[in-house]
Amino acid sequence: MIEGFRHVKLKNVENNYAKIFIFCDYFLFFIDFGVCFFYIPGIILALLCHIWLIVGPMTLLLLPFTFIFFFIMLSIEYRKVFKYMGLKIRKHYLALLIFILTYSILLSPACIKGYL
Repeated sequence: MIEGFRHVKLKNVENNYAKIFIFCDYFLFFIDFGVCFFYIPGIILALLCHIWLIVGPMTLLLLPFTFIFFFIMLSIEYRKVFKYMGLKIRKHYLALLIFILTYSILLSPACIKGYL
């Protein structure tokens, strides 16, 4: 991602859909940092010690936004990438739910290591 930023400048990209995703990529470092150093420890504290300082009921308000954002991205990718390439999306709804809820928790530590 960082190497891509060196070679592709946002102002030089003509496709508006690509600009949206590139713009979102600029914030991924901060999101990964927050997930690794606040969200994951907050979940551990809440589940094991019942300490709700970081993760609490307000965190539940983020879930609808997470699903909305994911489905917007999925619909754009389906129309602009999957359909163009003739790919089909399988309908495994439970797997999709698990993916949405756990993907960043598993990937963010690996991304932080990669950034370093």
